Amino acid sequence: MLKGKTLAIGLSLVTTGAICAAFRPAAQVNEPIIQISTLRPTETLDVFYKSLGCFNQSGYALKFTNKSGLMVEISEQDKQSQKPVFHRLGVLKLSAADAKGLDSLLKFYRSNPKGGCTTIDQTELALKTSNRVIRKESYVDASCSASEKPGVITFGELVGRLNSH
Repeated sequence: MLKGKTLAIGLSLVTTGAICAAFRPAAQVNEPIIQISTLRPTETLDVFYKSLGCFNQSGYALKFTNKSGLMVEISEQDKQSQKPVFHRLGVLKLSAADAKGLDSLLKFYRSNPKGGCTTIDQTELALKTSNRVIRKESYVDASCSASEKPGVITFGELVGRLNSH
């Protein structure tokens, strides 16, 4: 039980009166809040990824689980619907290298990359345990450079893997 401590949660600071141990406070200042490589079997990571640009407008829901190996279920947002309706595209089994590359993507987002590109990627993450959100993060990236970074795997690349099957 933490009392009267300040924790970094998402992009804001929250001063706690009492927060239960389900929260995993960062042990070090630079430790990321959400890492795909450390997803526990009891946790689910829901990611909503939207890319908007001159030549594309797409939205995807990605659900990461690690019950018997790291998996991601990917659904695409229906562009014609007025409501957020998603259609399941499929499931991918991810390797340790994939998890490391996705962690590198989150690290890149946390570095607050400079913009200047006409394509804007918006990402919202919600880490859950027992269907209860325990952490949230959100990012906007207008740099168009995430996929150029060595070792980074983007959410768009995961979608591309399903489309190539």
